[in-house]
Amino acid sequence: MPNRRRRDFGGVCLPICFAQGQLPLTKTQQYNGPHRGSFAPDGTSVVLVTAAEIKIVRIQSGRTICKIVVPGRAASKPGFDSAVFSHDGKTLAAGYDSWGENGKDFIHTIAFYDADKCSMKRTIRSAPSNNAGNYLSFSSDDRLFAASADVSYVWDLNDRVEYHRETPTDGYLVKEALISSDGRWLASYAQKFVPPNTLGRFFITDLSTKETRVLISDWILQFAFSGDLKKLYVNVMGSRESRPNIKVYEVGTWKFVDEFLSDAAGRSFAVSPDGKLLAGGYESPFTIASAENGAVLAKASHYTRTEADDLADRMHMITFLDQVEFSPDGKMLLTGGEDGSVKLWKLDFDKK
Repeated sequence: MPNRRRRDFGGVCLPICFAQGQLPLTKTQQYNGPHRGSFAPDGTSVVLVTAAEIKIVRIQSGRTICKIVVPGRAASKPGFDSAVFSHDGKTLAAGYDSWGENGKDFIHTIAFYDADKCSMKRTIRSAPSNNAGNYLSFSSDDRLFAASADVSYVWDLNDRVEYHRETPTDGYLVKEALISSDGRWLASYAQKFVPPNTLGRFFITDLSTKETRVLISDWILQFAFSGDLKKLYVNVMGSRESRPNIKVYEVGTWKFVDEFLSDAAGRSFAVSPDGKLLAGGYESPFTIASAENGAVLAKASHYTRTEADDLADRMHMITFLDQVEFSPDGKMLLTGGEDGSVKLWKLDFDKK
């Protein structure tokens, strides 16, 4: 039977926690300017995203392999919003916005680039949208690709056709969509704002049958599959006054498994490749937590605080955490923030 009790491990450290000053994560690199990034499949490079350009950089040497300037009519804003490598590392997918011909609407485009030369291969969609999601994802065989912009899309890159489209009803707009690595499932979240509440629906689509079900009706922050595709973790906000909690579902049956509060829940969220760790947060401080129960294992701040930061916080101008991502081997963590920096952290949870 699933454990339906809400267990709060947000401020509790289990015996495997580490003393302050001996935390098992160390900042190793900092890139100023970009607000998002992603690891290459071999873990030796990262792609760094600013509105105006994308760079692929070697982690060890810091050498820039190649650079992509935002195409066409796109200005520095809105510009690029995200980028991700294919599983074979040969292709880089990037989403960017540009102004429409009327000068009002955003045109959202997904472009594919040669990851070695940064030369454009093709674009697969251009459509008006004011709500493009940050998630871009490939199936493990790089055949299917998913993205969102008011609706969720899945493309068959081999046949070069749109494979599936998820269009919510009743005024809901898709915020994020994520395809499972096996290409079987599409998870997507849609919301609408009805003052003073944010309403949400979380969908699961079986891409083999195109059947869709609503798994959760609530305000969702983020979600992620475990590396072994056995579990789906969903950050549920519920209301503006409550802390976000994490709901866990069994992939395939979609049975509710567990629910717990954790400081790792937030607008940025990731699960380690081995499925043992969660990483995430809402603002600059982020948390590494146990995927079993949400217990805090380590905490760190994405950016160094200054007097200006303290003043901004008092004025409710909070610097948010835009992204967290584990490296493919699970030994590093990437964080990106609205302060305009991407940082890499070395993880070592084998310390005694």
